[in-house]
Amino acid sequence: SLFIDSQSRTEPLNARALLDYLATHQADVLTRLQNNVRITDEVSQALREADRGRVPLDHARRASDENAQLIDIDQVSATVHQH
Repeated sequence: SLFIDSQSRTEPLNARALLDYLATHQADVLTRLQNNVRITDEVSQALREADRGRVPLDHARRASDENAQLIDIDQVSATVHQH
């Protein structure tokens, strides 16, 4: 099953679970996230812009509005820096 299928559709993604999944299944992606110190700022900015309607993310989400989820970027940032 996909990581996203294990997450609540009404709550932000669990950052720890996301990083554990990446460590197990996508270690190269996790390494790239750890090495790119600007990624959290870039993702955070993109999410803020999307929330303001500046960047349409519907094509990336491929989910209905009621099922769309956003990552709590502050939680991800703190967790990435702990790894």
